[in-house]
Amino acid sequence: MAGYIGTQAVSVNTTSATISDDLSVGDDATITGDLDVDGTTNLDVVDIDGAVNIAAATTIATNNKIQFRDAAIHISSPADGDLAIAADDEIDITSTLIDVNGNLDVSGTTVTAGNLSVGSGTPAYVLDVEGATSGDWLAHLYNSHATNGYGLKVKAGDNQDVTSFRVSNQDNSLTFLNVYGNGVVSMLKQPGFSATVNATQSNLAVDAAVRVKFAVVTFDNNSNFTVSTGDGQGGDGSNVTAVFTAPVGGKYQLNLMLRLANLDAASAYYIVSIHTTLRLYRFIWDPDFGQDTDYWASSLAVLADMDINDTAFVSVVQHSGTAQTDVEQYSDYTRFSGYLVA
Repeated sequence: MAGYIGTQAVSVNTTSATISDDLSVGDDATITGDLDVDGTTNLDVVDIDGAVNIAAATTIATNNKIQFRDAAIHISSPADGDLAIAADDEIDITSTLIDVNGNLDVSGTTVTAGNLSVGSGTPAYVLDVEGATSGDWLAHLYNSHATNGYGLKVKAGDNQDVTSFRVSNQDNSLTFLNVYGNGVVSMLKQPGFSATVNATQSNLAVDAAVRVKFAVVTFDNNSNFTVSTGDGQGGDGSNVTAVFTAPVGGKYQLNLMLRLANLDAASAYYIVSIHTTLRLYRFIWDPDFGQDTDYWASSLAVLADMDINDTAFVSVVQHSGTAQTDVEQYSDYTRFSGYLVA
């Protein structure tokens, strides 16, 4: 059968209808079979119960949405150049490979169940970061707190001069730990000190533990050594005697070299000691060599167990005799040092 709707030609038979020009339908139209459209279709509202096969580009004007189920699940372009995919529960993308070309900005929590690769191919580890140039920093993890911020930096290296691992403060202005390519570890803030004297302590008191006046530090990595500003033998309340204070608990190697002069042979004994809060380490000897001794060198080396804020200092005891013994001022003979081992 052939005829016209308005001025439009319509051809109808038992299986199909063909419209050779524009068709405008002013009310609902129900199509129970297939609809094949070769040109442009402008639809305001479409309710489709069957499958839709689109062989050409489809344009969604302005910020209109393709909506699923309800208004909370949709795909849209909120602005020119932007594409938004929204869901009120979960967006599930399933594929053997997801390729993202561009920067990735994740505002929420990121959870990965497999290995993560940065700069490499298939990751062999939970986190696999690969750099191609010697000396490149590969990772920087840090807390940006202005006064209590610390960070970790990891560098790629191929020789002993390149730092492969570093711990620094928040702005990388101060390095606390460096691990070099050959395995050497440098810890610039590891507690350690070396102190010496700058004046002679004369006529040490007899039968008293006289603290040695270490008044000058050669180095003090963490500012844990307090130099002596007093006479080293007590004095008034403002007197400060040389003392090391442990900033953390651990095992500390403490070393002492001490040069004494004018030892009294009539004295029963001398004792040189390193005092710590937990223990006392001593060296004792009898000065009776048949005459007074012009000079004598003593040394002590101990591995001391110290808790946080424990102290260590050095004393000399002369038991009996005359107060005539001196701690001489020579810095190459008299020195107190120590460092944190573990």
